[in-house]
Amino acid sequence: MDDLRNATISNNFMFRLVMEKPELCRQLLERVLDVKISEINYPEGEKSLEAQLTSKGVRLDIYVTLADGTVIDVEM
Repeated sequence: MDDLRNATISNNFMFRLVMEKPELCRQLLERVLDVKISEINYPEGEKSLEAQLTSKGVRLDIYVTLADGTVIDVEM
């Protein structure tokens, strides 16, 4: 329990806990990026993108789409 009390956003459990809740995710991204986010369409944890023949696959921690169509890949 002490580990959880001292956990920061760099702790995988805490990162996922915050990023999987749209309102907390929005608040954190606004503070970190110093932007105003009006809407997050959906957060999706650990999104996998399939590799093409000439590229490698990618696994994103958090993939969000903003109301204006901007896509943000949030990585630990």
